[in-house]
Formats: sequence, structure tokens, C-alpha cells
Amino acid sequence: MKMFFSYIYSFLTDGLLYIVILLPVYILCRLIFIRKAQKNISHRPDITKEIIRAGLFIYLIMLFTQTFIVNSGESTIELIPFRVIINQLKNIEHKNYGLNEFIFNVVGNIGVFVPVGIALSYLLDSNLKKTLFYGCILSLFIEIVQIPLPRVTDIDDVILNTTGAFIGFEIYKIISHKLKKRTAVK
Repeated sequence: MKMFFSYIYSFLTDGLLYIVILLPVYILCRLIFIRKAQKNISHRPDITKEIIRAGLFIYLIMLFTQTFIVNSGESTIELIPFRVIINQLKNIEHKNYGLNEFIFNVVGNIGVFVPVGIALSYLLDSNLKKTLFYGCILSLFIEIVQIPLPRVTDIDDVILNTTGAFIGFEIYKIISHKLKKRTAVK
């Protein structure tokens, strides 16, 4: 549990400098894009979507600082699905070691992409195929960039991240449905 809170703390703090630097650039680019789009189309930007986009941008910065920070570990590439997970399960049986690593790997890789799935679902108008496609592409991008770094590049991460995007999509559907019911009742 201590490892989990340590990761959450580093997830929230390691990206702060990058957010301070990159968020104003993002906002400036979005404002320029919106101004140009308004010249062609006569409608106002959706403020909620802009807030979700900015939130996703901030979240991705924090995610990238965690996945691209160079660790002093070994660089490995695992292309056989579930090999790492199975080995972690075997370690749980044979040693008093591995349960935390297994939970951190599986739950962490799924959980870290749930917010991505929720945000993408909203931005893509609740389109499952697009949400899974972009979630998978984002995860693949992270894994490919990690190849030259001293980190583990693992196909399981792509599978688990995409599962997290799917769960995020389902959470978005449930929340969206409940909000629509609540609005219809009023």
C-alpha cells in the first residue's frame, strides 16, 4: 500500500514543472485554433469539452513524466502476451514476494488509463471503437518511446491500458446515462 501512495504522490508532483511550462502553450494553441475555427463556422466552442481537453492534456503530461522518466533499471522488451503477469503470479506462489508487484502492474496499468477512457468517451461522443483505438494508440506510443530507455516495454501494458480505456468508457456511459435521467426528470 505504501508503494501505491508513493506512486500517486510522484504521479501528482513529478509533472508539475512540465504542466507549468506546457499548459500555457497548450492554452495559446487552443485559443488560436478556436479563433481560426470560428471564422469558418459560426458557433461557440463547447466550454465543457475544452475543460475536458485541458484536463486530459494535464493528465497526459503527468502520465508521460512517469512513463518516460529514466529509471536505472534494465531495458527489456516483452512481446509475448501475459508472460510477465504469469511470472508474477508464479512468484506469488513460490515467494513472499510478488503480490504487490502483480497488483501494481495489473491494477496500475488498468487504472491509469481509466481517466483517459472517460475523457476520450466524452470528447468522442461516446464512440467505443474510437475510444479503444485512441487508448490503444496512446499506450502503444508510450511503449514504443520506452524502447530505447532503461525501462520494460511490455505488450501486457498495451492490453491492460486498453482495458482501462474500456472501463473508462463504461464508467462514462453509466455516468452519462444517470445524468440524462436526472435531467429528464427535472
